[in-house]
Amino acid sequence: MEIPKSPKLLPKASLEYWIKSNKKVIFFCKHFLKNNFLFINYDNLCRIPSKEIERLIIFLELENKNINISKLCSLIKKPISTGRYKKYDLSIFGKEQIDAVRELGFKVS
Repeated sequence: MEIPKSPKLLPKASLEYWIKSNKKVIFFCKHFLKNNFLFINYDNLCRIPSKEIERLIIFLELENKNINISKLCSLIKKPISTGRYKKYDLSIFGKEQIDAVRELGFKVS
C-alpha cells in the first residue's frame, strides 16, 4: 500500500490499511490456528468487560469458580480515545469501508 501524497487522503488510506490488516490476520488465524484463536474486540472488552472475560475464560478452558471476574473487570480501563471518531466527518469514507468496519464488529454511528 502506497502512502498518499496528499495529507487529506491519509485518513482514508489509514482506514483501508487497518481494514486489510485486520481481515488478513483474522483469515490467517481462522485457517491456520483454527480453534486456537479468539478474537477479542477491545471496544467490547471496555464496554462490557464481564462478557468478554467470560468468553476468554471459556476459550482458555479455565474453571470459572476459581476466578474473580469482578476483580478482572476492575482492571479494564476505557481509554480516553474511545469514540473519538464521532468528532470527525465520516463522509470521507466510502460505504464499503464503513461496512467493513461494522463487519469487523465495530459500531459506527
